[in-house]
Amino acid sequence: MTNAQIEAIDKIETKLYKDYFWSNNLSESALTIRYLKSIFSILSNDQIKSLKEYKKEQLHKVALKKQSTLQKSFESQSKRLQALGLSEDQLWQFVQAKSKWLNVYKKRNLEFLKEGGDQFNEELKEEIDKELFQPIFTTKQFEQYLKLVRKENEQQEQWRLKHSKANFENQYSIKLTDQQAVCIFEIESDRLYKNEKGEYLSDFEREEIKLQKFKEVLNSDQFESYQKEYLKRLERKRQELIQSNKGHYLKKLKEIQKTLAYYKKNVLPLKSEARFKLEYVLNNEQKEFLAKLKEEYFDILENRKKIYRAQHERHYLDLVPNELQANLISVAFEKIRINAYYLRDCKYLDKILASEIVEKVKREESKLRPVYQAFKDFQITLYEENGGDYGAWIHKVVSKEDNRNLQYLSLLLLEPTLEENLKRLKS
Repeated sequence: MTNAQIEAIDKIETKLYKDYFWSNNLSESALTIRYLKSIFSILSNDQIKSLKEYKKEQLHKVALKKQSTLQKSFESQSKRLQALGLSEDQLWQFVQAKSKWLNVYKKRNLEFLKEGGDQFNEELKEEIDKELFQPIFTTKQFEQYLKLVRKENEQQEQWRLKHSKANFENQYSIKLTDQQAVCIFEIESDRLYKNEKGEYLSDFEREEIKLQKFKEVLNSDQFESYQKEYLKRLERKRQELIQSNKGHYLKKLKEIQKTLAYYKKNVLPLKSEARFKLEYVLNNEQKEFLAKLKEEYFDILENRKKIYRAQHERHYLDLVPNELQANLISVAFEKIRINAYYLRDCKYLDKILASEIVEKVKREESKLRPVYQAFKDFQITLYEENGGDYGAWIHKVVSKEDNRNLQYLSLLLLEPTLEENLKRLKS
């Protein structure tokens, strides 16, 4: 491969990451296909043939590695499950099912978390065990398997208890009784994620909860030793936040300030003109529904401000004012750059987004495409000038066009004049 080809491939790869980072509707697979087509366009036929051979060899190696892993697991599980008297076919079925266990758990646990459940759900693990393994065993074999798993879990629990005791004693230079060690192990095993309102606990809140629990378990001398380290830990956390306020969050604040300033100067005036033209195609009933939509939308934004303030105080105390200011500016920005997704469940949508209105909005929006592209180019430049890069793949959910044309509310929910829209930022 020539140096020119290598340089060209580097540019193609950078563009791939960049396009994916800034795209709202391109999937990973679509961008990968685009990437491969670009690569093939600069390779010779012999190079493409060699690349395909290399890919084939790699897939073969992956298959061999997978088979080797399964074989090792087969040998290990044959010893572990010897008492169950499994046939060779049963054992292979178990090994193959076990190789899928983690992926099944991750998927189901993610669904569980989305529904508001807590992480590390033991019942879910048992449910997956039953689903994957019970069909492989006889009733008696499955009962034996459950007993084996319980025994292994007990042994693992004892091992964790032993190490928890040793770690705590070493960290805080104290000696624990066996009963204290059990209590401390239970406290540290209690994964503190959410409060009674379902909000994620801050580092400070978790530390305070543990402090109060340890106070009930430790004697006065032991607690004094623990508290010294606790105070040092909190101070380190405070210093980290202070530094982040001067670094990451200051940068974030400056970026949103520059972005808002650009939008006010270069995008909002033209969007306001487009909105002014639409004022004459709306009837009185539609204007009334729009007024109700605006009221609902601004109530949502006001609530978001309250949430940001409360969360900021819990997670950052008063140490990171730049983070709070950046988030409040973001909410203000959404007063003129409407996020119609917030109104996805509103009952007035069908009244507003009638087909004749949507078509007129589409025409006005099409005229603004160069303005939107210029704004996107500005955002990209600002991101890159502030150290943003595209050196890694990120997971994102590709947005799909809503069949109720939600995106067209972005223009409809503006005021007909620039002056009125700018007033929104002061409220």
